[in-house]
Amino acid sequence: MARRGSLALQLHLGYTLYETILYVCLGQDLILYVHHVIAVANLVSFLATNRLHFYGCCAGLVEGTNPCLIGLYLFSRIGMKKSMVCTVTGVMLFVGFIVLRVLPLPVIGYWVLKDVRGASSDFEEQLSSRIVYCISIASVWLIWAMSVYWFYRITLGMMKALKQTAQPQAEGDAPAAV
Repeated sequence: MARRGSLALQLHLGYTLYETILYVCLGQDLILYVHHVIAVANLVSFLATNRLHFYGCCAGLVEGTNPCLIGLYLFSRIGMKKSMVCTVTGVMLFVGFIVLRVLPLPVIGYWVLKDVRGASSDFEEQLSSRIVYCISIASVWLIWAMSVYWFYRITLGMMKALKQTAQPQAEGDAPAAV
């Protein structure tokens, strides 16, 4: 099982580095670079010390929101921003953020903190382990704070899209009777 966790973390690291290169080429907000620096620092520390693979894999599930993010980006690029499929994708992103980011990250942070408290005295002597745990705990809460901020923005966008979708058509735009 540890081998699978290590492979999952390596894959996540590769994907994150690839996505960071795309961000540099396409230009993105600073907050996304910060998010990726945090992810890379954690993934490298987990792999280098062979610690926290379980927590790293659990936290990596936040990437499950990416397909909806990519869908929204694609729909806006091809002129389908006001389509029903784009609205549905936005609602799926909203739900995905709740299920994969907003609710689980505090639980993962608690698990890591609880694990640190239950560590043996041998652990106390290992500076690298303490550093990895500290980075991990701080990172989980920072990524969670970013996720809550993004969730707020997604909620505003979703509410705007739902209002536009639910608005009745103007009298002149009414469909012709058949």
